[in-house]
Amino acid sequence: MIAPIDNRPSGSKTPLEYRPRNYVIAKDTFLVVKSSTDLESDEFESILFRKISSQEVGVIATDKDDFSNANLLLIQNESDLEGDALKDELESDNQIELVTPSLINEYGDISPVDPRKIIVSLTTNSAVERSRFARDYDLNLVWHDYNGGESLYRHKEPKLLELLEKLNDDDRVLFAEPDILDYIDVDEDDLDYVSDLENNAAEKIPSFLWNHELIELTEANKLSKGKGVIIAVVDALSDLNHPDLQGVFLSTSDQLNFAKELSMRNHGTRILGIIAGQTRLKNGKVLGISPKAKILPLAIHPAGLEGYSIRAKAINFLAAIARRKRWYDASQQRELKISRLIVNCSWKLKTTRNLIAMEEAFKRLVNAGAIVVCSAGNKNIEQVHFPSDYPGCLSIAAVQSNNSKNSSSNYGYNIDLSAPGGDGFPSDSGDIWSLKKGGKYGYAAGTSFAAPHVSATIALIWSLMPDASAQQVLQLLREYGLDDINRYNSNLEGKLGEGRVNAKRAVEAASRWNSLRRLRSSR
Repeated sequence: MIAPIDNRPSGSKTPLEYRPRNYVIAKDTFLVVKSSTDLESDEFESILFRKISSQEVGVIATDKDDFSNANLLLIQNESDLEGDALKDELESDNQIELVTPSLINEYGDISPVDPRKIIVSLTTNSAVERSRFARDYDLNLVWHDYNGGESLYRHKEPKLLELLEKLNDDDRVLFAEPDILDYIDVDEDDLDYVSDLENNAAEKIPSFLWNHELIELTEANKLSKGKGVIIAVVDALSDLNHPDLQGVFLSTSDQLNFAKELSMRNHGTRILGIIAGQTRLKNGKVLGISPKAKILPLAIHPAGLEGYSIRAKAINFLAAIARRKRWYDASQQRELKISRLIVNCSWKLKTTRNLIAMEEAFKRLVNAGAIVVCSAGNKNIEQVHFPSDYPGCLSIAAVQSNNSKNSSSNYGYNIDLSAPGGDGFPSDSGDIWSLKKGGKYGYAAGTSFAAPHVSATIALIWSLMPDASAQQVLQLLREYGLDDINRYNSNLEGKLGEGRVNAKRAVEAASRWNSLRRLRSSR
């Protein structure tokens, strides 16, 4: 049995050292989920308030800004009542669907888990062996990821940690781990609430965009608009029908939807707009940095009862595409060529809650030749952050219009590059102007929106270097496509990456590279 522990210093992107992870049950912390029946939010509120107030239970977090609209609550028992007794009381109400336990890792992070599910990867990955294994432990297969090799099982074992301990001793098991729930992910890394609180006349198209000016996009787009490059945006369900996104998708097949019953979010819609939005600005340019690149929009759960294993499955799906350089789109009933793939991941795994399945998935994706761009996080700290800190992934910090660090952006020697991300509060023209769901527009700020600046700039480069490898493209970007960032952030020298992306310089270098290649091939 192999399992990971993150023993890396901040700034390290070396692979994890694998050994059994230490978990203990957080007996007084539970995730409470409202029933799947037609229970109104105010009824759910009444039930929980009655039980919470009578037992001195505090709400740590919800999946909504307003408690009364919450479907999920992370609560902590602050009374003298034993945790199991409170859990039993909550579960006795048939209008509460589930009360999950939480695990505490060696860093003290509390992670709600689905007690009914477990992720397992076997050393011998055959259907016969999986069936035999499932029978031995009385497990039911939920799904098997043929791209990654991991399986998600539903189990009847009442004590999750005891089951994990048994699997640790089974020579057939490569790794087994709980499926950590991302109970609330609409927080620091997407800042949806910033632009939702006020429009600031953002419906009016600005005369110019400072982020375009900063990376000198106008000159860059004279040479490249990203044609021929595919950018996979792995994010919450986006408004794919937004009028300014028509014609930008390679496919919108259901095969790309890894999130069931998910409501549409602004977050991914904004990212799509930054990359390939077709909005005509007042200066005659378009919103998208790489408007001719094609998009694969993969939907994942940003919150709810789907664990991180689903995200790993989505990344493995892309790794298979990158490896084969093609994908059969069932909706179009044809095979699509995908020789140059960039993957944008503007989200995080909670603090240090890493999963083996996630790291293995990103390892496959990078090794298959894709370029992976990730947001660095928005807690204004220097700390290990996933998936941006996985080996081979680019970690992107955010800067303001004056090149100084965005006040909330993470920093550290693990950062690879910086890009425009706005200044945050209040939401205004100092932030990133893009699309919103429902055919609307608005401002947003954070590293989530710095990352697509890099993804789109790389698309501009790769469009001019069709025969180049991912490593050659990244080497060119690092050598020729960056502006100095240290002189604007002297107290953070070396902690905002190698520089801030400059699309003009990067594309001009790519054009020279392409011209030289053609000259050599003609001889």
